[in-house]
Amino acid sequence: MVRTADTTMQVLNIDTTVRRLINAAIDRCGKTRHEIAAEMSKSLGVTVTKAMLDGWVSEHKRRLRFPVAFVEAFCRATGDDQLQRFSLGRRLRRALVVGEGELAKMEVRRLQRRRRKKKP
Repeated sequence: MVRTADTTMQVLNIDTTVRRLINAAIDRCGKTRHEIAAEMSKSLGVTVTKAMLDGWVSEHKRRLRFPVAFVEAFCRATGDDQLQRFSLGRRLRRALVVGEGELAKMEVRRLQRRRRKKKP
């Protein structure tokens, strides 16, 4: 595959976004990088270290990329699903949002039916 300037920019934009999503999830979760790495290691059955997490978020270490196979374990360890949602791609993210909206509507209707049944 020949990379054009546009393709290279798309890859860099995705890479930057992934790094920022990982860093934001780490910042929001209230756990140390050591704790996150330990939880990921336990979940994956392979060693994940703080240094690895540091490398994956560093803007200066472009050669280090977060493995897609680690996304679910990372999201579980941080309690943040933004990286997982981003990994879906634009089309599937839209479908997920629509599906979540429909589930919310169904839940509201279920609660309304429940309230009507309780009224004398």
